[in-house]
Amino acid sequence: MAGVMHRERRLSSRSQVLAFSVLAAAMGLGFAAPAHAVPIEYMETATGSGTLNGTAFTNDLITITAFADTTGVITVMPAPGGFFVNPGVVATVTVSGVGSDTLPISVVFAMQAPPLGPSAGFADPVQNAAILDTGDSAFSTYALDAAIGPITGPSFPRPDLTFATGSGGSFQILSAGDSTFTASVPGPVVGAGLPALILASGALLALARRRRRQQTA
Repeated sequence: MAGVMHRERRLSSRSQVLAFSVLAAAMGLGFAAPAHAVPIEYMETATGSGTLNGTAFTNDLITITAFADTTGVITVMPAPGGFFVNPGVVATVTVSGVGSDTLPISVVFAMQAPPLGPSAGFADPVQNAAILDTGDSAFSTYALDAAIGPITGPSFPRPDLTFATGSGGSFQILSAGDSTFTASVPGPVVGAGLPALILASGALLALARRRRRQQTA
């Protein structure tokens, strides 16, 4: 099954450029985003081979992460079968045993239907190409505005392309196994309201004592 998905999703370069050109156009138009802001972290991992800033690696863990806000999500094409991107990300790539760097030209995307989906991952909107994405039917209703995963499926790297890093170097994935995409929303901090509760309780206690003194006076 994984092999079938790989074959179905290996589009021509021309098809990929057309699809991601729509992404770039939508970013310029600035389509409406969700009304409520929610911090969100996107993460994708895979074991693969390639280069990071001139250092080659083989079968090492690749991790790409990005912190963003759900208000940054742009609807390129509405659901069902939608296409969504979040360009307001600060992405970092880390290769085990090699190091880390930023990917300043990157967005997170979710494609709910063919030709690129269902899939979710990271893309370079300037080169109109995916950096790394994960294919799975779980993304057929996903719009980047909520937590999901971890979802594991066939990866789709572009060994023919290199992607700019923040240090002035480049990042390239020559091959990779299945990848895993996760989006997580930080939960409330347990006990965060405790100081306010203590203050309120102290104020009520002081008020009760004052009234008691007034009644006995």
